[in-house]
Amino acid sequence: MTIAANHKHDLLFLPGLLSNERFWQPHVDASEEKLPGQFRAQIVKLSSAETFDELADEILRRAPDRFGLIGHSLGGYIALEIMARAPERISCLVLVNSSAFVDKPEGKSARLKMIDAVSAGKFEGVYNRVVGALAPDGNDAIKYTMLAMAKDYTADRFINHQKAIIGRPDRTDELGKIKCPTLIVSGTRDPVTLPSASAFMHKAISGSSHVEIDAGHMAPLEAPDEFSAALTEFLNATYATAGAEA
Repeated sequence: MTIAANHKHDLLFLPGLLSNERFWQPHVDASEEKLPGQFRAQIVKLSSAETFDELADEILRRAPDRFGLIGHSLGGYIALEIMARAPERISCLVLVNSSAFVDKPEGKSARLKMIDAVSAGKFEGVYNRVVGALAPDGNDAIKYTMLAMAKDYTADRFINHQKAIIGRPDRTDELGKIKCPTLIVSGTRDPVTLPSASAFMHKAISGSSHVEIDAGHMAPLEAPDEFSAALTEFLNATYATAGAEA
């Protein structure tokens, strides 16, 4: 079957923890500008579900029959959950500042402490500390965007998503089963998801591409031009190849 030139490929963008549509919108716009008429993009608003089972099921129920998945951090974890459940529906996969590993004990402990603090009414203090740790030094615009997204996240969603992350399964043994075109993007200065985690996924997923960006954990915000260029090149190559197949 040949994919018609005017066919719009569906893409789902999954945000990370304390993020929303503002994180992905510039890259949706850039993809539409550079590859006009080729994609129908949706930025998913994650519910307050507290397990990856629920989050993945909700997305799959609302999603088109076949779609590409682009996930940042938490969104990447969910993308891997969806891939494990319905690989036949995924046309391509983009994992950004994300990992197939579960948290180490110290990571889980830090998340539990944040849950306790937010449960005690200290959500604003928690998200201010998180943003302060992740926002690049000297870039007030990015920090402002991150704070605005975090403020809109709500305490309940934050608690439930932290619980989901703590309880997520290890997906490292399943990476070799991924057969769709895959792009992995890492920040060379990411303090949360170390570049080695991205390198591991790249090695485990046959035929995947790996782009390293001079950025931290919020690579698409910190280096938007470099990220958009990498994403556009990947999408163009992926769907141009698909369109050439009979």
